[in-house]
Amino acid sequence: MVEKTIAGAVRRIPFEDESAGTRKLLGMLPALLTCSTGGTALIDEFDSGIHDKIIHDMLEEIIPELRGQLILTTHNTLLLDTAEPEHVYVIRIDPDGFKEIRTFDSIAPTRKGHHNNRQRYLQGLFDGIPFIRMIDLESIAEDLSEDLGGKS
Repeated sequence: MVEKTIAGAVRRIPFEDESAGTRKLLGMLPALLTCSTGGTALIDEFDSGIHDKIIHDMLEEIIPELRGQLILTTHNTLLLDTAEPEHVYVIRIDPDGFKEIRTFDSIAPTRKGHHNNRQRYLQGLFDGIPFIRMIDLESIAEDLSEDLGGKS
């Protein structure tokens, strides 16, 4: 059960009736507690389904409390606006599929307040950025129709 204030009253809500984001936040507590006592935790896609502002504010609150190591994966580029470059890693994949992990500060010199790392990342300066090839929905539909014996 989760207790929430709704319409001026504290109400008990079954955990399974909470939003996916709230369930995910509550599910992260064991990992965050591990890090607060000196342990190491990895949370994959930690911000999936959670509002950007909540993630930003939560990280500002918990990072000073961490005594261990917290490793997070995300696709949320907004966090690059506040993250220290030495704490941000990208995975670069070359044309042959070989991968390399590098920190932002090892890729290019940055000075906080001088360069916008998020903007530079989105421009492709740090590698690790996805590129979408052309998507031809008409061709895909034709191929599917042929595979289904001409039925659409």
